[in-house]
Order: sequence, then C-alpha cells, then structure tokens
Amino acid sequence: MQVAWLALTRQDWLEPGHEPPADQLGSPAAQVVARETTAIAGAASDPAVATRMWGLMQPAEPWRILASSATPEKKASAEVTVEKLANGVFLLGGGPANSVAVEFKDFAAVFEAPTSEARSLAVIEQIAKLMPNKPIRYLINSHQHFDHIGGIRTYLHIGATIVTQRKNINFLNHDVLNYRARTVLPDMVTLWPPTELAEGYNYEAFNENYTITDDSRILRVFYVQPLRHAEGMAMAYLPAEKILIQANLFDTHEPAPREPTPAMTTLYHEMRMLNLDVATIAPVHGKPVPMAAFIKAMGSVAKDCPSPGSGGSVVWGPCK
Repeated sequence: MQVAWLALTRQDWLEPGHEPPADQLGSPAAQVVARETTAIAGAASDPAVATRMWGLMQPAEPWRILASSATPEKKASAEVTVEKLANGVFLLGGGPANSVAVEFKDFAAVFEAPTSEARSLAVIEQIAKLMPNKPIRYLINSHQHFDHIGGIRTYLHIGATIVTQRKNINFLNHDVLNYRARTVLPDMVTLWPPTELAEGYNYEAFNENYTITDDSRILRVFYVQPLRHAEGMAMAYLPAEKILIQANLFDTHEPAPREPTPAMTTLYHEMRMLNLDVATIAPVHGKPVPMAAFIKAMGSVAKDCPSPGSGGSVVWGPCK
C-alpha cells in the first residue's frame, strides 16, 4: 500500500502539485479517509475531495506515513501474503506474525492485530481488496502481550469492536485503548483521537466464550486455560470449516518440540473438552498445518482422555 502522501504537512496540501497520487484516490485507503471525513465533517462524498479536506483538517505539523514508509526496507516489512484457508477465510502473513480474516455477509472479522500499526494498516488494505465494501466489525485479540496488540489501536480507530477475554480489559483500558499519546511514533489514535474511547462501547469482554455470526457463518471464540504463557488467552474456531485459529499454543514457525509443551497440552485438552472437530490449525506464528501434524507432535498425550476427579476436577489419563 502506498499512502506516503499522508506524510505531507498541512502547508504541502495547500501548494499545487502535492495532491495524493491519482492512482491512490480510489484505493481502499483513500476510501477509508473519505468515510472518516464524512463522519467527522459531514462533507464531500467524492473520495478525491474528501481526502484533500481530511488533510486540511489536520494540525500544522509533519504527518508520519501511516501504512508504509518510503524506504524499501519498511515497504518490504509491510508486504502481506494471502493464503486462502476456505471460502471467505484468509491467513494474512508475510510478517513475523499472522492475522486471519473471516468474511461474513455484510462485514468482516479479524483474528489478531500483531506487531505495529504499519503492519495492521497493510493487512487492512489487503482485507479491503479481498472483501470490498465490508467493514471490519470485529478484531479478536488472543492475549495482551505486546507483539500481539501492536495494531489493536488501529482497528479501534477504524471502528472495529475489540473482542478479548475479560482478564485483559483492565490492562488494555489502562495502557492501550485510551487517549494516551504515542510520542515516539505517533499513531492514528494519537494524531486523530476518536470522539469516544475506552468508555466500554468499543470492546466486548467475555468470560468463557463469544460467538460472531450472521446466521450463515459462525465464528466461536473460547477462553483457553490453564496456561503459563498468559492469562486471558483466546482462540477462535470455525465449525463449518473445521479451522482452529490460535496464538502461542502450537507454533509452526519452528520444528515441533520433542515433548509436548504445557501450552500444547492445554490446547489439546481444550479441544477435547469442547468437542471441537478440527481439520486445520491456523497459528499466528507459522504456517497452517493439518490436525494430524498436531496429534503427531502430542505423542502419547494425544491418547489421554478426561475423567472426573475429586471436588469436581478433571483428571487426564490414558483412555480406557
């Protein structure tokens, strides 16, 4: 995505020859700008006019480049690869961490906003091409670690509802989903703060599970525990497509460990307890793999079954 023209100063917009490139005026990025202008100023519906007006509304200070910089290195880091997992389900890779976009009849949902705003804007641009005229209504956050929330404020700014496990809410509201400025590298929330932020209208906190549906496709979100890696971990599941989407529970960017990790064991237990019929595991870190690859990595643990324990607990052991 090339939106380097957003890095101009207010004065640059007033001088001839500094308009956004013609090939960008009809782009998804320009259309987003047009929608924001219409929402804020009730002004022009023409993307070209709205884009220019949106620029003139900003403070007289240098604007940073939102989605990519002019340097080849940073452009390369924002490149997004697309892997189709099923009809309307896409893994967006090309960086150190993936996002997964799910298409519904009138909107889209995204699992994970990793690394940075630049990365998230590049992913959003790709989603706009894959699913034209469908707003991103939901952003599902796996957990609160920094490399998994780098772009969460970006999705908040474009109007997405943040879906996260309730244990993450205090931290996110205190340190992330608020008006606190990013001074080293200002982001969209810093430069153009939304009217409402962190009042509770922009996120959905769940305890055990959450469902996103349009009566034709179902996306379920589950709380994963117990877990050493992080509290408030969430994974997502598409029952019709038999796709499980998860982060840091079973990473495939490196060879599977010789013995199952505690996170892998918890993932296996969750799938068994929830009776999930999984054919494909789509990780945030790594390539999608068939369920058989996970079962192989689990070794003998994959033969364990749950049984009632004392005090209502669940005990895992060899299936009988």
